[in-house]
Amino acid sequence: PRPPGDGLHRTPGTAVAVAVVPTRAIVDRDGRPHVWVVTDRRVALRAVTLGAERIDAVEVAAGVMPGEMVVVGPPATLAAGMLVRLRAER
Repeated sequence: PRPPGDGLHRTPGTAVAVAVVPTRAIVDRDGRPHVWVVTDRRVALRAVTLGAERIDAVEVAAGVMPGEMVVVGPPATLAAGMLVRLRAER
């Protein structure tokens, strides 16, 4: 759930789509959470706001939309703009 004052109005009991990413997709940059997002097979580092934790995953309250692809377990050598191979391409 988002904190009060986020500008979104909801009726109690309504469902809201949230992005959920594996915990291993979260990277720390300067003490803040980020994920590597894949668009057109290229990666970009994006700051995120984390929500509720699950067993091996975490909700992303802001920064990633449901359905976007993220890199799980990114190597330290990953850099913005690099091409990545999607798991389905193996």
